[in-house]
Amino acid sequence: MTKRMIVLLLPLFLLGEQPDLWQAAKVSKPLNDKYTLSIEGDLRSQNMGEELKYFHGDAGISFPLVSKLKLSVNFREVFEWKGDSWVQEHRPHGFWIVRCFCQESF
Repeated sequence: MTKRMIVLLLPLFLLGEQPDLWQAAKVSKPLNDKYTLSIEGDLRSQNMGEELKYFHGDAGISFPLVSKLKLSVNFREVFEWKGDSWVQEHRPHGFWIVRCFCQESF
């Protein structure tokens, strides 16, 4: 009986903190055989979605360098609520994409 009460009441204690809500979406589209365009957006709010505290938009292009290895070059624009004003950041970044050599089955 005690274990059931803990399982039932635990979510109520966790919600007492007014959790942040994060929402993200990403869209990728091949431009041709080599290049792929990606666009991403991310919203973060607090007090169950009542106050926006963070937003970023990201756009990038990925392309192959060699077989099984791609490079993605991206630019991210960030807006974050700090103190009593919005702070804007510019974040260029990139990453490697390595194709898996494993066999997939469905």
